[in-house]
This record gives sequence, C-alpha cells and structure tokens, in this order.
Amino acid sequence: KHALKTIPLIVDVEVHYTTGTTLCRDDGMDNIVYITFTHNPGPLPPLVAETFDMDPSSVVEIAASTSLGMLTDHIGVNHFNVKGNKENEECSNRGICDQETGSCNCFDTNGDQYAGNDCSEVVTSPVTNCPGDPICSDRGVCDATTKRCICEDGYTGGDCSQRSCPHGLTWFGYPSSNNVAHDMMVECSNMGTCLRARGECICND
Repeated sequence: KHALKTIPLIVDVEVHYTTGTTLCRDDGMDNIVYITFTHNPGPLPPLVAETFDMDPSSVVEIAASTSLGMLTDHIGVNHFNVKGNKENEECSNRGICDQETGSCNCFDTNGDQYAGNDCSEVVTSPVTNCPGDPICSDRGVCDATTKRCICEDGYTGGDCSQRSCPHGLTWFGYPSSNNVAHDMMVECSNMGTCLRARGECICND
C-alpha cells in the first residue's frame, strides 16, 4: 500500500490479502491481493508486476479490466475484478462550473449541501433530494434512488439548469479501434466551448 501511494497519480488505495500481509509466500500457495482505488475516478493506467529478484518458479498475475478479468487460485476459487464506479463528472454533478474562473459553485438546495473544490463532499447527510429550485429546475426528472437529475433533451448540469450544445464528429479524441478515429459525436465537436447560458458553441480560432 505504501509503495502504491508513492505514485503521484494515486490519491488513496486499499490493499487486502487473502492470507497474511505480504504478497509472496514460501509455501507454494497462492495469495490473492485486492487493490481498490478509492479516490481516483475513471480508468487508471495498468499495474505492471516487477519480477526482479523473484524465484524463477514464482509467478505474479494481474487481473483487471480484461476479457477474463479473473484469477483462479490453487484450490480452484475464482476471484473477479470489479470495475470502478466513482463518478468522473464536472463538479461531481453536484455543482455548476463557473466558465470564467473554472471553479465549482456547489449546490445548496432542498436541504442538501455540497462542498469542496469539486463539490464531492456531502455536508448534509444523508442526501434527501435532487438538486435544483425547483427540483431539477423543472427541466428533468429526479431519480429517487441516486438523487440525480435526468435532464430533458437540450438541458444539462446537475440541476438541469444549463443548456447543452450541438454535437458533431470530434476533431480530437481517442481512436475507437485500429485506424479508426474522429467517429464520436461530442459537444461542439471538441473544437469549441459551449456557452451554457444559450446553448451555443464558441468555436476555437
């Protein structure tokens, strides 16, 4: 855990072993290690096992988001990976981004208050309702389970108070497969900024 937390990209991490507190064992048995990234949203770079100074008979295998995503230990028990589900959204979908300053203005409506640079901190717990005054700004529906607004077409933001902009094929983006790119529909074609007040794209020069 300490070694992982020295990596600048990792904010915090939990490490659990099926047996003991070290990865390698000298009894020929497998030791499954569960690594959970608790604060990093979105996909992370793959973990690569360094095998220097290991016994030639030793093996380190990593299961992540692969086609298998599974390890089978020495007694036949399958251990599956779990994909991360931490939100990776502007202002955590609990605030509005000030396009002039780049800072988040966190929601404080309906008895629910949020704080932090990215509005990820819940000040009043538990969360009782969706944001907006009125709820979801009368431009969406409140999901009673997640307490998130599902906005009508043309509107966006955590409280559906902002306008969305036209989408077009992206000028810049990750390729979707070998020799295939520019095939995703994104807001302002990734070549402009959406003016949320009017739902208009301000194109880059």
